[in-house]
Amino acid sequence: MNNSQQLEDLAWSLEASTGEFKLILAKCNYLDLQNQLIQELQQICQIEIQILRLQASERTLYNAIREEFNQEIAALMIVGWESLPNLSKMFSSANQVREEFRNNCSYPVVLWINNQIYQQIMESAPDLESWGITINFSLPFDELINLLKSIIDKILNDDLNVNLQELELALQDLQKYDQKLEPEFEANCNFLKGFIAYNKKQLDTAINYYQQSWDFWQKTENLEIQGKILYNLTICNYEKLRPNPPTPFPTREGGEIINCIQQILEKFKNAQRLDLIANSLSKFGLILQDLKAWEQLKTLSQQALEIHQAENNILKIAEDYLFLATANFEQSNFSEAAKIANQGIGVIHELPLLNYYRQSLLLILAQAQEKLQQYEQAISNLKLAKDIGVINNHPKLYVKILNLLQKLLFQKTEYLEAFNTKLESRSIEQQFGLRAFIGAGWLKPAKNTNLNVETFH
Repeated sequence: MNNSQQLEDLAWSLEASTGEFKLILAKCNYLDLQNQLIQELQQICQIEIQILRLQASERTLYNAIREEFNQEIAALMIVGWESLPNLSKMFSSANQVREEFRNNCSYPVVLWINNQIYQQIMESAPDLESWGITINFSLPFDELINLLKSIIDKILNDDLNVNLQELELALQDLQKYDQKLEPEFEANCNFLKGFIAYNKKQLDTAINYYQQSWDFWQKTENLEIQGKILYNLTICNYEKLRPNPPTPFPTREGGEIINCIQQILEKFKNAQRLDLIANSLSKFGLILQDLKAWEQLKTLSQQALEIHQAENNILKIAEDYLFLATANFEQSNFSEAAKIANQGIGVIHELPLLNYYRQSLLLILAQAQEKLQQYEQAISNLKLAKDIGVINNHPKLYVKILNLLQKLLFQKTEYLEAFNTKLESRSIEQQFGLRAFIGAGWLKPAKNTNLNVETFH
């Protein structure tokens, strides 16, 4: 039965149930299709249908309905279940007071839900569900294929604003059609399954699906897609193999990860996608830093810097300078590290959004200056870094600054200031759970700056 016939059945059920409570479960896995169906339903139905859009703050379904519609209405549709943080609790509560719906809601109620939400109703409100009738709406096979192709294009073009629940349901619906797929499309569906699994932290499953996708694409000449699939596969393998700190990354496996990164960058280069090389630094920089692959990090950072400078992307430029300065410092190129850190600080100025990078570069600059025995300059830069305060989610960075400052102040015989700096460091460690509590502490008010630094999930 097609959607048009199902919609007519739904309209008839609403019209036939005027003046009495009737529960109708309208199952539709796609929000765009759902919105289209709702508009069409309001046009063909002979009675006026009110819409209740649930908010994340809603606690009980019955109260949400009564507070919004305390007068008599002809019919009601409820949408927005995806925004609720605790669906099972809401359904369980509705199940317990189901007689209240029958006694006080004398109109038909349509719940627009997807398959996953329907399963939660079955589990948490089986009695309420048994009162209802279910009407299914679906995407035709060709439209489903087009939807999945559009999602594949989005993800492969770094647009990750994807409804994962809807994507997962679409792939499940695809299996129900039981039709043979083109090999390329099947490989891309495996890529999507890997993407979903990765976002669920199911690394083994993600690796398996990415590998199946790679098995197809490595036989083609599409270097760009090869690089992108290998990119995701490499990140999954890295996260799976990464031991808990402070245990070092296994040498052999680390070497394999570095080789994969080199392969990916080479594919992007040969595909003439230098922008992809530059944008890979955010994640590959963290990996190479963790693996202490300083030469590779230096090369990639320099390539990214040149591209981001041409784009005038200040945020990315700041990140490039930070990785580049770090790599030089770790290779004991202290003068070069100081020079690069200074250049980065000069670009950033004092933009609040970039305070994390400014503070990090000031620390590297001071560390390099300490190695170069430029103690006064190091202290001055550490105080500038300290003045920025504790940046959200980065208390360890602030503690590093305080610890080095305390050390240099002590060497300078500024004992009181060194002691106060040490106290502040311990207080920060205690407040953020970096040190066991050892007594009453104090905390100097800090300037907090919101910053989203790209890190691994």
